[in-house]
Amino acid sequence: MRIFGAANPFTSASKFFALDAHERTLILEAARVTIAMRAMLWLLPFARVQKITERMATRSRKIHFAVSREEIVLAVGRVSNAIPFTSNCLVRAMAAKVVLARHGYAANLRFGVAHPNDGLKAHAWLECDGQIVIGDFPSGDYAPLGRAGSI
Repeated sequence: MRIFGAANPFTSASKFFALDAHERTLILEAARVTIAMRAMLWLLPFARVQKITERMATRSRKIHFAVSREEIVLAVGRVSNAIPFTSNCLVRAMAAKVVLARHGYAANLRFGVAHPNDGLKAHAWLECDGQIVIGDFPSGDYAPLGRAGSI
């Protein structure tokens, strides 16, 4: 997919509409889910967001084209860089988990903490097949808290 060579898929409408239908569909799906995640995390308690996210991920969709795990991860990353207030690790990880699940890929949402000199830092990331696909961090910086179940 050509879109993934560009840093920002929304730099111009002409670039977006120059994409093929599958690329546009993936970008729009990633944008819808990413915006929904950001709004829910602002407005709802996290437990409620988890339940809604689980339903979103298991919602039956007819997918008429194959897309790789890497293309999904890149689409969510590009979209979250282009849309204000959506670039934090939790929004990206939760949005990617939903889009990946809708395309048949299993992923685990993980949380960790670091104790730098200036306080406590938290981080969220997404793992597929034991590899971090969203929210990579320098090894040893964050201590994993445990698996976040089925969100």
